[in-house]
Amino acid sequence: MEHLWNISTKVLCKDTTDHESLIDWTTPTLRAGIITQLAAIGLVRSQQLQNLDINSVIEKTERREKIVAISNKQAFDPTKGLNEIKVYMAYLEQYKKVSKDDRIGYYDRYKNVIDTSNIDLVKHKKILTLYWEEMVDQAEKRPQTVGASLRTRSLFGEQITEG
Repeated sequence: MEHLWNISTKVLCKDTTDHESLIDWTTPTLRAGIITQLAAIGLVRSQQLQNLDINSVIEKTERREKIVAISNKQAFDPTKGLNEIKVYMAYLEQYKKVSKDDRIGYYDRYKNVIDTSNIDLVKHKKILTLYWEEMVDQAEKRPQTVGASLRTRSLFGEQITEG
């Protein structure tokens, strides 16, 4: 049973016709792939001979693979929120512009709480800070290999280096 958990993605070159009773045309591709992999390592036939419930093994494997797929989709993608970050940066630029038009420094406006736009500013600043902290954490987790070229993106004409 332990070798069941160590199945990795490999090209199957063996014809495994003994599992056809478990696969029909309406079988989802994930399930069919799991059955084919189990049959390739001989587990389907041995499980059927031992009268063990192969369907429960298949269902557990299918659930685990779905969980892995969902967690991979939720992985941090620095480009995913890039447009949102651009919007928040535009809010900060607008705050600076309004402050300049009112002949008040944006720092003084922020510290003296002149109007209610400070509430939004704090929210935007927090979102940007969290985004950049996450970017730094991810960059530290994926160190750049020596000699590899850095990937870059443009954000308001500034280059952002992705690790």
